Amino acid sequence: MIKLKNVKPNIAAKTVPDILRIIELCAGLGGTRLGAEQLGVFKVVQSSEIEPKVIQTYYDNFREVPLGDLSKIPLSDWLDCEVIAASLPCQSYSSEGNKLGIKDERGALFYNFIRMVQAKRPLAIFFENVTGMVNLENGKNINIILNQLRAIGYFPYHKIIKSSDHGVPQARERVYICAFSKNIRFEFPEPREHIPNVASILEENPDKKYFLSQTQINHLMLRKKIYKSRGHGFGFKVLDLEEPSRTLLKSSNSKIKNLIPVPVQKDTEYGVIDLPDENNKPKKFNLRFLTPRECARLQGFPESYKFTGSDNDTYAQLGNAVSIPVIRAIFKEIYIALKGDIKNAQEAPKNRTEVTDSHKDLVAIYDLKFRNAKNDIERKRLEKEFRLKAAKIRLSSKSRKAS
Repeated sequence: MIKLKNVKPNIAAKTVPDILRIIELCAGLGGTRLGAEQLGVFKVVQSSEIEPKVIQTYYDNFREVPLGDLSKIPLSDWLDCEVIAASLPCQSYSSEGNKLGIKDERGALFYNFIRMVQAKRPLAIFFENVTGMVNLENGKNINIILNQLRAIGYFPYHKIIKSSDHGVPQARERVYICAFSKNIRFEFPEPREHIPNVASILEENPDKKYFLSQTQINHLMLRKKIYKSRGHGFGFKVLDLEEPSRTLLKSSNSKIKNLIPVPVQKDTEYGVIDLPDENNKPKKFNLRFLTPRECARLQGFPESYKFTGSDNDTYAQLGNAVSIPVIRAIFKEIYIALKGDIKNAQEAPKNRTEVTDSHKDLVAIYDLKFRNAKNDIERKRLEKEFRLKAAKIRLSSKSRKAS
């Protein structure tokens, strides 16, 4: 394990600007960027990524090329920022990975992240990974990470959050870590009351290529039977369309864990399987895979987001992505925490409306409007409207200070 020098938490004071700059490490498809920038108060100024196909997708959407390997980029090449965000490789902590945690080469990228934080001294840190980081070795890895953050003068919070609690129908759990350069009050977002279902994101007329043939269905049924005879429940799984989907994963197995049942129409050309209907009686169904666009919706990506690689590339990239509505909800809380008066925030009652200023109230109002927007056109209109109102608040604030 790499030893880091213990640093006292006397980080130099930094003002909190109205627009907070983010460096996004291991950016993937830019999901953290999308979620944070949707609030209108964050701006990604630099990013890093190493997978060529992912970099191409990132460029196709943002017209920017991320920097390369985090461990090989000189610290002097990084810009100043208020937030450093990272979705470091999860294989070291995943149930499908080698489970070596911080000892694995990919898991050890965390120490490069730490060195960068020490060099740039952001106001806040955001970190996302699989729940294995918490569960592996009885919490040893998460404790190492939290203690390293404390050692360099940061105050960490962490929580496991389910994506379906924040607006997308996917039962995806991830651990989120937020840490601050000062001991300010921070609260992770509360779950929404409404849990969306898979039926709400399905395409009306998916391409025929996503439907399974009889040969494919027979093979899946045989494999499941063999697994069952060996005493475990591996194999394909069919979704309940009134519930969230299972977690999307980078591995190809994720596709057969999230099969969509389609009631058989007359003269079907696809494979057929008997499944229980809503009355628990046998009924004939076709089966199909989720389409790439449906998977994008399960992660909260806007309809305008482009996927220019093959279907298999897109499935893998989305399985490795973050859920954008969760990111947006957390970054709203990061903004509120940073903008709040530290002394008042520590002494104030739980009702946060008593400690937020007009700018933070505006963020909360438009976050709600954005979540309820019907399409990308409405979202863009709301974002423009928010920026205009935020600019007026900034001008008004400057006028008051000047007078």
